[in-house]
Amino acid sequence: MLVVLGGVAGGRRLVGLVYCDLLDARDDNSHTLHQFFAAVQRRFYVENEDPGQIDFYREPCTQTGIDFTAFSAGFNSAQSEEKAVADFHLNRSWGVRGFPGFAFIKDEKAEILASGYVDLPTLTERIGRLL
Repeated sequence: MLVVLGGVAGGRRLVGLVYCDLLDARDDNSHTLHQFFAAVQRRFYVENEDPGQIDFYREPCTQTGIDFTAFSAGFNSAQSEEKAVADFHLNRSWGVRGFPGFAFIKDEKAEILASGYVDLPTLTERIGRLL
């Protein structure tokens, strides 16, 4: 299993955890997931918006048909906070020191493919070596 590891500036929440929880019942997870995170990346890197503020996610939710009220509830929940802290600790134990990160999970062992920026040809080659 290939896992994309991502964090939010400020380290308070892992948006991916909340978002994936909301997508569990949907049929188009990978397509919607890609659209959502593309919108998040654009708001952060191009528009220079603050992902630590809940309103940052309103537009990506609207663009992808995600219920912003449900997303907000998950984002602000104690459970989300606990999951985020646990996920950061897990990533740290795997050796992840930068985001985004990519890990290949097999037999409950993680092989870190990238920690921080990596170009697509390099990432593809690293995945190919493990398959």
